[in-house]
Amino acid sequence: MSLVIPETMQAVQLDKDGGPLFVHQIPVPRPGASEVLIRMAASPINPSDLGFIEGGHGYERTFPVVPGVESSRTVAAAADLPHEVG
Repeated sequence: MSLVIPETMQAVQLDKDGGPLFVHQIPVPRPGASEVLIRMAASPINPSDLGFIEGGHGYERTFPVVPGVESSRTVAAAADLPHEVG
């Protein structure tokens, strides 16, 4: 089975501290070494997300940032992952 990976995607982003959330069209990232790309099916906004958006919970944020912790997802692509032979 092959998944088509688009060049861009829609994402809810926080552009600055205390700012409103916006929906932006952004490039789909490509996985680097030892990384995977996930396709999001659904993602709720829960209390931990609201805390993150408001600057709580001690998370380091680099703007713009896409909030969200929980989701229903599928691995869409993977970089060459090292493996041990044993």
